[in-house]
Amino acid sequence: MSANSPAAGKKNNLDSRPTLTVRKLAVALALCFGAEHAVAVLPSGQNVLVPGSATITAPSSNGLLVNVTSNKAVINWNAFSISNGNSVQFVQPNSSAVVLNRVTGSSASDISGNLLANGQVFLVNPNGIFFGATAHVDVGGLVASTLDISDTNFMNGVYAFSKVGGSPTGQVVNNGSISASGAYAALLGEQVSNGATGVISSAGGKIALLGGEGVTLSIGGNQLLSFTIPQTALNNAAFVQNSAGGQLLADGGSINMAARVANVLSGAVVNQAGVVRALGVAQKNGQVYLSADGGDLEVSGSINVGGLAGGTATASLIATGGSVNLRNGSSMNVSGDSSAAINLQSSNQVNLTGDVLAQSASGAANVSIAANAIALGSANVAVTGFMSSYISVSAGNGSVTQNADGQLRAVTTATEQQAANAGGGAFAGIVVGGVGSHTLGGTLEAGTAGPQAQAFLSVTSDTGSVSLNQATAHADGSGNASDIAISAAGNITGSGAIGSSAGAGPASVTMNAGGSVTLGGDLTVSGISGTDRATLASLSAGSGNMLVSGRISITDTTAPNVASNGAGLGLNASQGRVTAGDISVTSVAGPAQVLVNGTAGVALSGDVAVSGQSALVNVTASGTDIALATGKTVLAQSTSLGGGGALVNLDTPSGTLHIAGSLRAQAPGNDSARVITNPLLPVAAPAPGSSVPAPLAATPVVLPPSQSVLTRLLNITRSTPINPLAQNDLIVMPAWNIVTRSVYSLSTFDAALFGDEGLNPTSEILIDADPINAAMKK
Repeated sequence: MSANSPAAGKKNNLDSRPTLTVRKLAVALALCFGAEHAVAVLPSGQNVLVPGSATITAPSSNGLLVNVTSNKAVINWNAFSISNGNSVQFVQPNSSAVVLNRVTGSSASDISGNLLANGQVFLVNPNGIFFGATAHVDVGGLVASTLDISDTNFMNGVYAFSKVGGSPTGQVVNNGSISASGAYAALLGEQVSNGATGVISSAGGKIALLGGEGVTLSIGGNQLLSFTIPQTALNNAAFVQNSAGGQLLADGGSINMAARVANVLSGAVVNQAGVVRALGVAQKNGQVYLSADGGDLEVSGSINVGGLAGGTATASLIATGGSVNLRNGSSMNVSGDSSAAINLQSSNQVNLTGDVLAQSASGAANVSIAANAIALGSANVAVTGFMSSYISVSAGNGSVTQNADGQLRAVTTATEQQAANAGGGAFAGIVVGGVGSHTLGGTLEAGTAGPQAQAFLSVTSDTGSVSLNQATAHADGSGNASDIAISAAGNITGSGAIGSSAGAGPASVTMNAGGSVTLGGDLTVSGISGTDRATLASLSAGSGNMLVSGRISITDTTAPNVASNGAGLGLNASQGRVTAGDISVTSVAGPAQVLVNGTAGVALSGDVAVSGQSALVNVTASGTDIALATGKTVLAQSTSLGGGGALVNLDTPSGTLHIAGSLRAQAPGNDSARVITNPLLPVAAPAPGSSVPAPLAATPVVLPPSQSVLTRLLNITRSTPINPLAQNDLIVMPAWNIVTRSVYSLSTFDAALFGDEGLNPTSEILIDADPINAAMKK
């Protein structure tokens, strides 16, 4: 296939990405062409160059023996092909010896027979090299290349291969069996393919399929140490592929597929459709590295990498100028004892519909996905580490999307006792970020166990919105923290359950939206607060409204009589309206509070129950309305004598109150229990079984701006000295802040301060016990 072929000229179209059909056809035709034009069943027209020493004999009609007596030798051949049933054997001084075989004629090399060597064999043919289905190659190292190398560079150990000017597009195709155990097998050319029946194996060694117009190898002994593919500007037809059915096997070693082209292609530059396997064996770990420079990297087959006891396993898929695509049915499984790592990176997009799994039996496991746009699709991305698990999804300048059946899951497997034996400090985390909007329609889960364990989940959009389905973080056992943080410049939307829990520390859910916050599922937070921080949920909306349709439950599970910062919920719409359903905030050992602020109003459509040593419900709306639905109750209940009391406060200055349910504050003994509203509400008789006067479910009271209302109740303990000054028959207390309120009190209070305009203070004070120790009018 030339640079002017139709495949080379296709435009980049992500919606109609071409397959490698044209390329595969070209490879198949070239294979037939090579077989048809093979001029000999054995290599012929040999010329051994000096320096170097080799003798070539034919011990039989179907065999050729090449006896190389120097560590390096160069042999030029007119043709180098081996028909089925025939053999060529190289006998070399040792495994570090290298012999370069260069074809100077015009025919491709068709290897359908046996090629054997105890050392390293280089075969260079710019016309193409094709290993047929019956080929059997067993060598101490192999380079099969359509890129040439100079004799000087070869003899000096500078293994720099490059395209010969004017030669056809070079193809290297394997459909046979190639083995280079403990060494390497490298196929180099502009177009390199391991076919449907091709098996390349190098246990404990390295397999490299490298595509481009230039490749430089670094070889030490009989090991391929590294490679580079220099940038080229002459041809844009390079690609490498492992076809469906093809196998690349390097247990205890590494597998590399890499290609570089001059211009960005549509379609794949690197295509992995078969089996890639590099498990850990014989004191060596597995590694897989696939790199596409100038086009896409396609995976529709399987990649399986393993590490030994105490070892590591890694797999990297990198596309520069193209996308990384893991297609439906594909899989990546990387398992390392001490660590397992998967890196998917693209300067364009990463598209996942296959499964990605990283697991470590005794250490850390992580998956890193980075691109300008990331489509997780229905992929199951699961990271299972012993002490730590981590998933990082970074969309750069773009967005992250996930289908409803997709999953991001990072969990640890150590039991609490195993984690304690390992010193604790386990963590599991998921971080999703990027400039654009993120739509995560599947599930996100971060979970761990053990002492000092932490679980966290973070989703951030710098300029867009965030949409979630289900998201959970849990630090089980004696895990000391669990946190979910969602941040977006635009809107935040949740359709499923969101929950954070910790077994031995605080838990939290925070959401900060520049626009609106809309949650359709339940929000649950549970933790042990201690004295570090509270167990809480904090939701903030900027320019939009806040709508929470599901139940909100915040629970501090700190044991009684243990110091605790308690449980809290904050709902804030700085420019919009807050609408919320059932709310429960509970702390046995510490305070419990709910703070709701809606600049454009607050609507409570469910019951609000707050219970703690002290209990507070504070609802504010600036000059608009606060509404409680029919039959619903707002209850602040203090559970501990001397714990601080209970307060329900509804405040909308110059606004209206629509209270169709009941407002209740309860506290034990003589502790303060108050219901405060602004504006005033009409008051009915106490509810049955309670001495608390309840506001009537009646038309809201709207007070004229000039009318004074009862001011803030100040609770002064009886032990506080009161030294009032008599002034016009009223008691005066200096330096009290005046804030308009109506006041309901379940217990006694010692002092109250009132507004002006001659309002009769006693008519606005509702109490269930005497006395009023001091009252004042301004």
